[in-house]
Amino acid sequence: MRYLYCFFILFCFNSKSFAQKQNAVKSETKEIESGRITKQFTNGKLTSFTVDMAAVNYGNTLFFTKEDNIINIKDGQKPDALIRIYLKNKRYTTDLQYQNKELMYIESIDLDLNNLPPNSIISSQYKDGKVESIISRANPEDTRGLDKVLKLSWRMDKKTNLTDIDSIFNALADDFSQEDALLKIYYGRYAEKFEPLPVAYLNTDNTGKIKKGIVWTETSGQNGKYNIYSNGKVIKSANQNLTDFQKTIMDYMEKM
Repeated sequence: MRYLYCFFILFCFNSKSFAQKQNAVKSETKEIESGRITKQFTNGKLTSFTVDMAAVNYGNTLFFTKEDNIINIKDGQKPDALIRIYLKNKRYTTDLQYQNKELMYIESIDLDLNNLPPNSIISSQYKDGKVESIISRANPEDTRGLDKVLKLSWRMDKKTNLTDIDSIFNALADDFSQEDALLKIYYGRYAEKFEPLPVAYLNTDNTGKIKKGIVWTETSGQNGKYNIYSNGKVIKSANQNLTDFQKTIMDYMEKM
């Protein structure tokens, strides 16, 4: 009889625990323009989310998961492609891999013209009233057929102001919950309206000195001065506001 009583208590306890575990897992779905986002929570913590796309990507699905302090993003139409987001020296870092080969790498840095990383390609953008800078490398010859994956990797908002993976993951989920989230990534002219303004493109030598490139430095408001470098020397300088500088940097990039 005691055995049956203990078994009954154990059964009730396990049933209660199972119910609690079941109640701890939930999902939320929200419709957005041309798709929907579904978030999965465990004990109130976001563990994964998917973005289902209708017309934008012909029924494609994006999968966002988090494991071992790395955010993994998969495109349902390109299962061999993987976008990763992680922290390197507490800085936002992301890469794009295809068939286990790196196609693109981006790492957030502070732009200090007197202390730049050596042998690097550095680009900067003006976003939310401040400059954000990255070092990057890419293998463009290996990106054929990956146009939509590249758009996703490049146009996702880079959370360079956040310093822990959970915050970055939650912020990405918030971004993809916005009504126009997919349009900002895949819909050409609409997406371009939200892209930050470029303010620098630099190449450094093995000592971290600028070999060539162009950089705009803000002086007050959106007024500033730009320098163009060649062979380690400034070959042109001029005062120019941020809006007018856009044509200058585009012309420079086209001539490279």
